[in-house]
Amino acid sequence: MNITKSNISDWKDKEPNQKSSKKVRQNFKEYLKKAFGSIPFAEEAVALYLLFNDPEYPTTKKGVAVFALLYFIAPVDLVPDTLPVVGFLDDAGIIAAAISMYHEDIPVYREKAKKWLKDNGFK
Repeated sequence: MNITKSNISDWKDKEPNQKSSKKVRQNFKEYLKKAFGSIPFAEEAVALYLLFNDPEYPTTKKGVAVFALLYFIAPVDLVPDTLPVVGFLDDAGIIAAAISMYHEDIPVYREKAKKWLKDNGFK
């Protein structure tokens, strides 16, 4: 699926497919390592990642998180991440939109994200 031609609302209340889930699990941490110093939304991205990986969270509600995380780790997106200053603006917007869609559930994952970042050597 071409993530840049999708709409985040298309992923609401959808169960992510195995291919998308595998791609996020395999690439998120490595991509975060590369981007960490350039993005102010690392905690939010990790919160979505933790929500996505939580076996207790309903799988049918993980679609938006997968969409946002796939967009974040995509090598090509609407605004190339290699552009100074503006490169991650589109990623930030997608992550923020996903966070807002999980507004009731995300606070607990934000707290866990702080610990995850520290435990994984990011802070």
